[in-house]
Amino acid sequence: MSVVEQQARGAETSSLALRAALDAPPGHWFFGHLPDMKRDLLGFFSMCERDFGPVVPLRLYAVPFYLVNDPALIQAVLFADPSKFVKPTAFKAVKPMFGDGLLTSEGSFWRKQRALIQPFFHKQCIDRYADVVVRSTAALMEQWSLAESQDAYEDLSNVTLDIVSRTLFSGSDIGEGRAAVLGAARGVQDFFLRWRRHYMPVIPWLPFPAQLQLRRAVREVDRVIYKLIDARRASGERGNDMMSLLLDAADAEGQTMSSRAVRDELVTMFLAGHETSAVAMSWGLYELVSSPRVTAKLRSEMAAVLSDRDPAVEDLPRLPYLDQVVKEVMRLYPSAYNIGRVATETCKVGDTTVRRGANVIMCQWAVHRSRRHYDDPDAFVPERWDTERARKMPKFAYFPFSGGPRNCIGAQFALLEAKLILGTLIRHFDIELEPGERPTVDAALTLRPSLGMRVRVRRRFSS
Repeated sequence: MSVVEQQARGAETSSLALRAALDAPPGHWFFGHLPDMKRDLLGFFSMCERDFGPVVPLRLYAVPFYLVNDPALIQAVLFADPSKFVKPTAFKAVKPMFGDGLLTSEGSFWRKQRALIQPFFHKQCIDRYADVVVRSTAALMEQWSLAESQDAYEDLSNVTLDIVSRTLFSGSDIGEGRAAVLGAARGVQDFFLRWRRHYMPVIPWLPFPAQLQLRRAVREVDRVIYKLIDARRASGERGNDMMSLLLDAADAEGQTMSSRAVRDELVTMFLAGHETSAVAMSWGLYELVSSPRVTAKLRSEMAAVLSDRDPAVEDLPRLPYLDQVVKEVMRLYPSAYNIGRVATETCKVGDTTVRRGANVIMCQWAVHRSRRHYDDPDAFVPERWDTERARKMPKFAYFPFSGGPRNCIGAQFALLEAKLILGTLIRHFDIELEPGERPTVDAALTLRPSLGMRVRVRRRFSS
C-alpha cells in the first residue's frame, strides 16, 4: 500500500470513528443540514441510514426533525394512532390542488372517505380494469411500431394517463382534461422541487412563481373536473367507473358526497394514479434495458407460461419472475421515496424523544438500499426475492406503498398495471437507451427521470 493510500485509509478510518462518536452528522451553525439536503437529498439520507443510528436527529435552520431508519420503528410510527402523527406541512401548500382527498385529509373525514372509496379497489374491480390496461398498452405498441426513437417516460405517462382516465371517467369525453392533468402534475412537481431549494415555510398567498403556476393549474383542473361531474349528475347515467361510485356513495346516515368532495378524490386519484405508475415503469424499463440477463430470463418465463400470447391478469400468479422484477423495481425506485409525519404530541420513537410539532421522515430510498437488509443493495437482482434472507427480512425493510392505515389504496392496481405493461413491452420490443443517454433521478414529489428517458425501440415480432 502506497503512502498516499495509507493516508487516505487513515483519514477514512478517522472520519468513521468521528461519526461513530456522534448521533448525527454535523450541520451548519445557521442552515443546519439544508446544504447537505440540497446537494444530494437521497445520498444524504442514505449516508445517515448507513453511518448513524435508528433515529437520526437533524435540523433545518433552527427546526429539528428526525430521520427514522429502523424498520420496527417505521412500523410503529405508521401504525400509531393517526391522531398522533399527521401529514407534514408541505402537503398543506398543495392542498388547493388535492383539497381534502385521501392524500391530504385527516381524522374522521379521512376515515369516512377511505371506507367509501375502498370498494373500488377490491380485487374484482381491479381485475375488471385489466382490460383497460391491455387496450392502452396495445395503443402504445402501435405507436412504437411506427417510430424508432421514443421518450419512454413521456410515452408511459400518456399510457397511465389513458388508463386512469378510463377507470375514473369511462364513457366521458376527457380529451381536454389530459392537458389540464399533465399541467397539474408538472405544477405540483415543480412546486416541490423549488420548495426543496430552501425548505422555508410556505405562505400560500405570496406570488412566488411556483405558487402562481400551481394556482393556474388548479383553476384549469377545476374547470375540467367540475364540468365532467356536472354533466354526469345531469345525465343520471352511471357506469363502473370511479366517478359513478363517488357520486352514488353514501355514509351510514345516507349522506352523499358534495361535488367538491367528489372533485378532490378524483383529482387525487388522477394525479397520483398516473404519475407514480409512469415513474415506476420508466425506471423498470431502464433496469431491464440495462440488464440483458434479466430480460432474457423474463422472456423465457413468459414464453414457457404464455406460449405466443401476451400476459393477462389471470396469468400473473404463474409468472413469479415477473413479480420479482416488479418488486425489485419498486425497491430501487419507490415512486414516493420518503414519508413524512408530524407529531401532534411529544412522544418516544425508540429511545428518542420527539417533541410536539416535529417532523418525522421515513425514507424508502435509504432503507431499501441498506446493506443491513440487502446484499449488493444498489444492484438490480430480482432473484433476491427468492432467498432465505428476503423471507426473514423485517417487514418494513421494504415499504414502497407506505403502510399502516394510510397505506396506498391503489397499490394492487399499480402492481397489476406494471406487470402487464412491462411484461408486454419486453415481449414485443428490443429496447436500448439512445447513445449517450444517462437518465438521472429527479427527487421531486416522485422519483421522475429529470430529462426524460430516450430509447430506441425495434419490434421483435407481430401478434
